[in-house]
Order: sequence, then structure tokens, then C-alpha cells
Amino acid sequence: MRRRNIYVLIVALSLINIFYNSKVVQAINNEINQSIIVIDKKLQQEEELSIMFTGDILMHDSMMESVKENGEYKFDDLFKEIKGEFEGNDINISNIESGINEERPVSGYPCFNAPKGILDTMKNLKVKVLINSHNHILDTGYQGLTNTLKKLEESGIKTLGAGYPENKKSIVLNKGKIKAGVMAYTYGVNGGNKYKDYINYIDKENIKKEIKHLKGVGCNYLIVYLHIGTEYKLEIETYQKELIDFIINQGVDAVVCSHPHVPRKSEIIKIDNKAVYVNYGMGNFISNQNYKYTDIGTISKIKIGYSEGKTFLKSASSIPVYRLRYEEEKKIYRAILVRDLDKFKEHIYTEDIKIIKKVANDVGFKYTCDKTKSSLKILKNIAPCWEYTEV
Repeated sequence: MRRRNIYVLIVALSLINIFYNSKVVQAINNEINQSIIVIDKKLQQEEELSIMFTGDILMHDSMMESVKENGEYKFDDLFKEIKGEFEGNDINISNIESGINEERPVSGYPCFNAPKGILDTMKNLKVKVLINSHNHILDTGYQGLTNTLKKLEESGIKTLGAGYPENKKSIVLNKGKIKAGVMAYTYGVNGGNKYKDYINYIDKENIKKEIKHLKGVGCNYLIVYLHIGTEYKLEIETYQKELIDFIINQGVDAVVCSHPHVPRKSEIIKIDNKAVYVNYGMGNFISNQNYKYTDIGTISKIKIGYSEGKTFLKSASSIPVYRLRYEEEKKIYRAILVRDLDKFKEHIYTEDIKIIKKVANDVGFKYTCDKTKSSLKILKNIAPCWEYTEV
């Protein structure tokens, strides 16, 4: 009888081992060809993960000419007044609406092809991820798409939303107990929606599949970037709102958007006792566009917390920025914070400053959550942004 019991025990243990190992193998297989960034815990507390997104960076001809020195493009000065916002974040994610194809001439609108020098500046700004699911990624065709992916790989910057067919187009960010999955999708590309195995196009079923995949590899916080919306329109379209509601109902924790080239509002949506941050349009980070409000944008900052075995939105903010443009010996372009406008008032008309501050007050946003205090909600307008504090 004892021998039989030992035999049964051995068989049971073998079955458990097979089951466990199959799960491990499945988890490993799920992460094959998945971009993963492991973040040093020493940068901040283990229980926090901070991410910053910028709006659109548009490489117009006049802006590129302004930074050209001895045949080389050096973009650092464009961002020197706002560089501090890139400091202290675990991950900076940006969107250059252009390919980088050295087999074709550098060009601006309508067929953007940025010089490789912009990648040097991104690295200097500690940008670790570039979004490539946008409508200009095929401006120089398939060659431009694949050459862009090659240049990013050479530079050590991860691609998000576009990549080789065999690779996942999402990013996983690991820090301590927080494992955040970030996805990116575009409404389309100029010239027709081609190369669907390379580029993430907005499709509800594909978004659902990617959410399931990221949950399957252990992600406990999900963020979606959408390249969506009517250009130069401040108002949020019904189709955008419906899509975002659908995405949130799939379990996504934050959504940030871009493409209209003007800033749109942000808000907190409460679902199942969870606060979901949504920025409906970050607008431009820097460009040479002249349409109304295209010189104003926001950057999105998200801080993820971890408490009682769960992740939560610790804070989120949409910080207003402005594209400063003036002439000295040549045109000067700078991305600056709206709160720093008065430092540069000699280059901006007084009436323009009033308009910029009014728009910034409409689109600026800040949310904080303190789980150490009792339940209380405060909503107050603190110029230049709405501040929503939940404790």
C-alpha cells in the first residue's frame, strides 16, 4: 500500500511539474520578440513608474535649416529651454512625424524625411522610445519605413507602433512590481494603409488581442497612444470618444492622443473605482505650422503607483507648451513651457500672450491621488491648469 501511495505521489508531482513548465514555456514564448525595457529601481522609489509623452515633432524645412551647421543638423537648441521636463522621468516617449531615410534627400512637408541628427538630440533628451505609427511613416515609402527602423535600432531607441512583422509593436516597461504595457495605433498613413504587418492601424479586434497579450505576459498597467482626430480642430469627435470608451472598457488604464496639431482637453474617467487618464490631443511639441493654435501643445506625464498588490494612477498632468519663433540673424525656434512665457515676452506680442495663456488654461490639467489619506475629492482651477486631487 505504501509503495502504491509513493507511486501515486510521484505521478502527481510529475503532472504538476509538466503543467508548471508548460505555463513557464508559454509565458516565455509570449515574450519572444516583445520589446522590454527594464528600469533601474534606483532612479526613483520602487513603487513608482513615471512616463512622459510629447506631442508631435514636425520637421519643417525652415526649422531644419535653422539648425544646420556646416552641413550637419544639430537640433539640441530647439529643446534647451524645456530640457528640464525630460529629467527625472523613468521613460520619455516622443513622436517625430517623419521617417529617417538617408537614401533620400532631407525634406519637410508634405513628404517628411528627417536627418539622423534628430536621433542624437532624442538621445540627449533621454528619449528611449519613438512612436512610429503615424500618418507620415510612409512618406518615403517602404524604403523609408525600413530605414527608419534600422536607424532606431542603431541608435538604441525603441520603436513603438511600427516594427518588423515578426516583432511585437508594443513596449513593456518593467520597474519593481510595476509592469506597464504601452501600445500605439494610427488612423492611417498618407497614400493608403499599406504594410499592415509593419504598422499598427486602429482596429478594435487587434487592440483587444494586444491587450490580451500584454496581460498574458504579466502587465498590470496598460497605456494606449492613438494617432487620431481631425487636424486643427479643438473639439473632440464622437468617433474618438467612442473608441476611447471601448479601449478603456477592455481594461486600459490611460490613453494619450495626437495628430490634430492643436491641443485638446484632458480628463479623468472613473470606471470600476479606477481613475483613467485621457489626453484627447497633445497638439504639437514643436513645428513651423501657422494655423491657429498649432503653436500650443501639451506634454503628458503619468506616474503609476503600486499599493496593496495593485497598480494605480498616482498622478497625471497635461503641461502646456509653446513653440517660440522669432528672427535674429536667422530664424530661431524653441519649445518652451507656457509658464515661462514672460521670460520671452520681447519676442511675443502682448495680445498673443493673452491668447496663449487662455488656451493653456483650457487644456492644462493635473490629477493627483494620495492613498494614505481618507476619501475626499477636490476640484479647483489653479491657473494655468485644472487640478483634480483625489485622496
